[in-house]
Amino acid sequence: MDTERNAYTMKDLPPEARPYERMWEKGSSVLSDTELVAVLLRSGRIGETALQMSERLLHLAGSDETTALRSLFSLSPQELSRFEGIGKVKALQLSAVGELSRRISAGRIPESISLDSPSVIAEHFRARLGSSEQEQVWAIWLDTRMHFLGESQISLGSVNQALMSPRNIFLEALRFRAVCFVLVHNHPSGNSEASGADLSATLRIRDLGAMLEIRLVDHIIVTGASYSSMKEEGLL
Repeated sequence: MDTERNAYTMKDLPPEARPYERMWEKGSSVLSDTELVAVLLRSGRIGETALQMSERLLHLAGSDETTALRSLFSLSPQELSRFEGIGKVKALQLSAVGELSRRISAGRIPESISLDSPSVIAEHFRARLGSSEQEQVWAIWLDTRMHFLGESQISLGSVNQALMSPRNIFLEALRFRAVCFVLVHNHPSGNSEASGADLSATLRIRDLGAMLEIRLVDHIIVTGASYSSMKEEGLL
């Protein structure tokens, strides 16, 4: 039996309930998360409309609306294809949208923005690192006025560990001619609290930076839903 030909579509719904028509007439902002995902899915399957499939996917992906949407679009095509009714094409479409949203959200920080606010830096990196299953360490390089000079990935680690190499950090700092810098890394565990190892490595890097007259301003740890700042917590 041809599943696509027999699948429920938006046309099976009354006109006022069709996401396509509502989006065309009133804009995408009026649609719920479920309706937006249904638009991407385009069609359902036998016994299930695209809206019903969308609702099921979001329910399986997370416990609340915010978590569900973020979790769904952070899955790989292979992970998405494990959901009943999601074939290769739908999995690739959903994964592509997730990657595009991350790239848009994690756009380059304008050089004119002063980065003395941990929340600004955290928001920038949460989009990029919040759903990563590996720990990554990044550095933002700053001038004397705390303006953005550039950013570098220092290391890519395992699920629960990434190497903060002082040598790599300060070679990059010198390459950018940075006067100050901020370290950022993610915790795939979802707990943004700094570990003892995080603090010990950070204090060592801070002291080495002081000798080179390159000041460590902050070390920020991000997850998909939160962040912590060693500067805000008085640890630096």
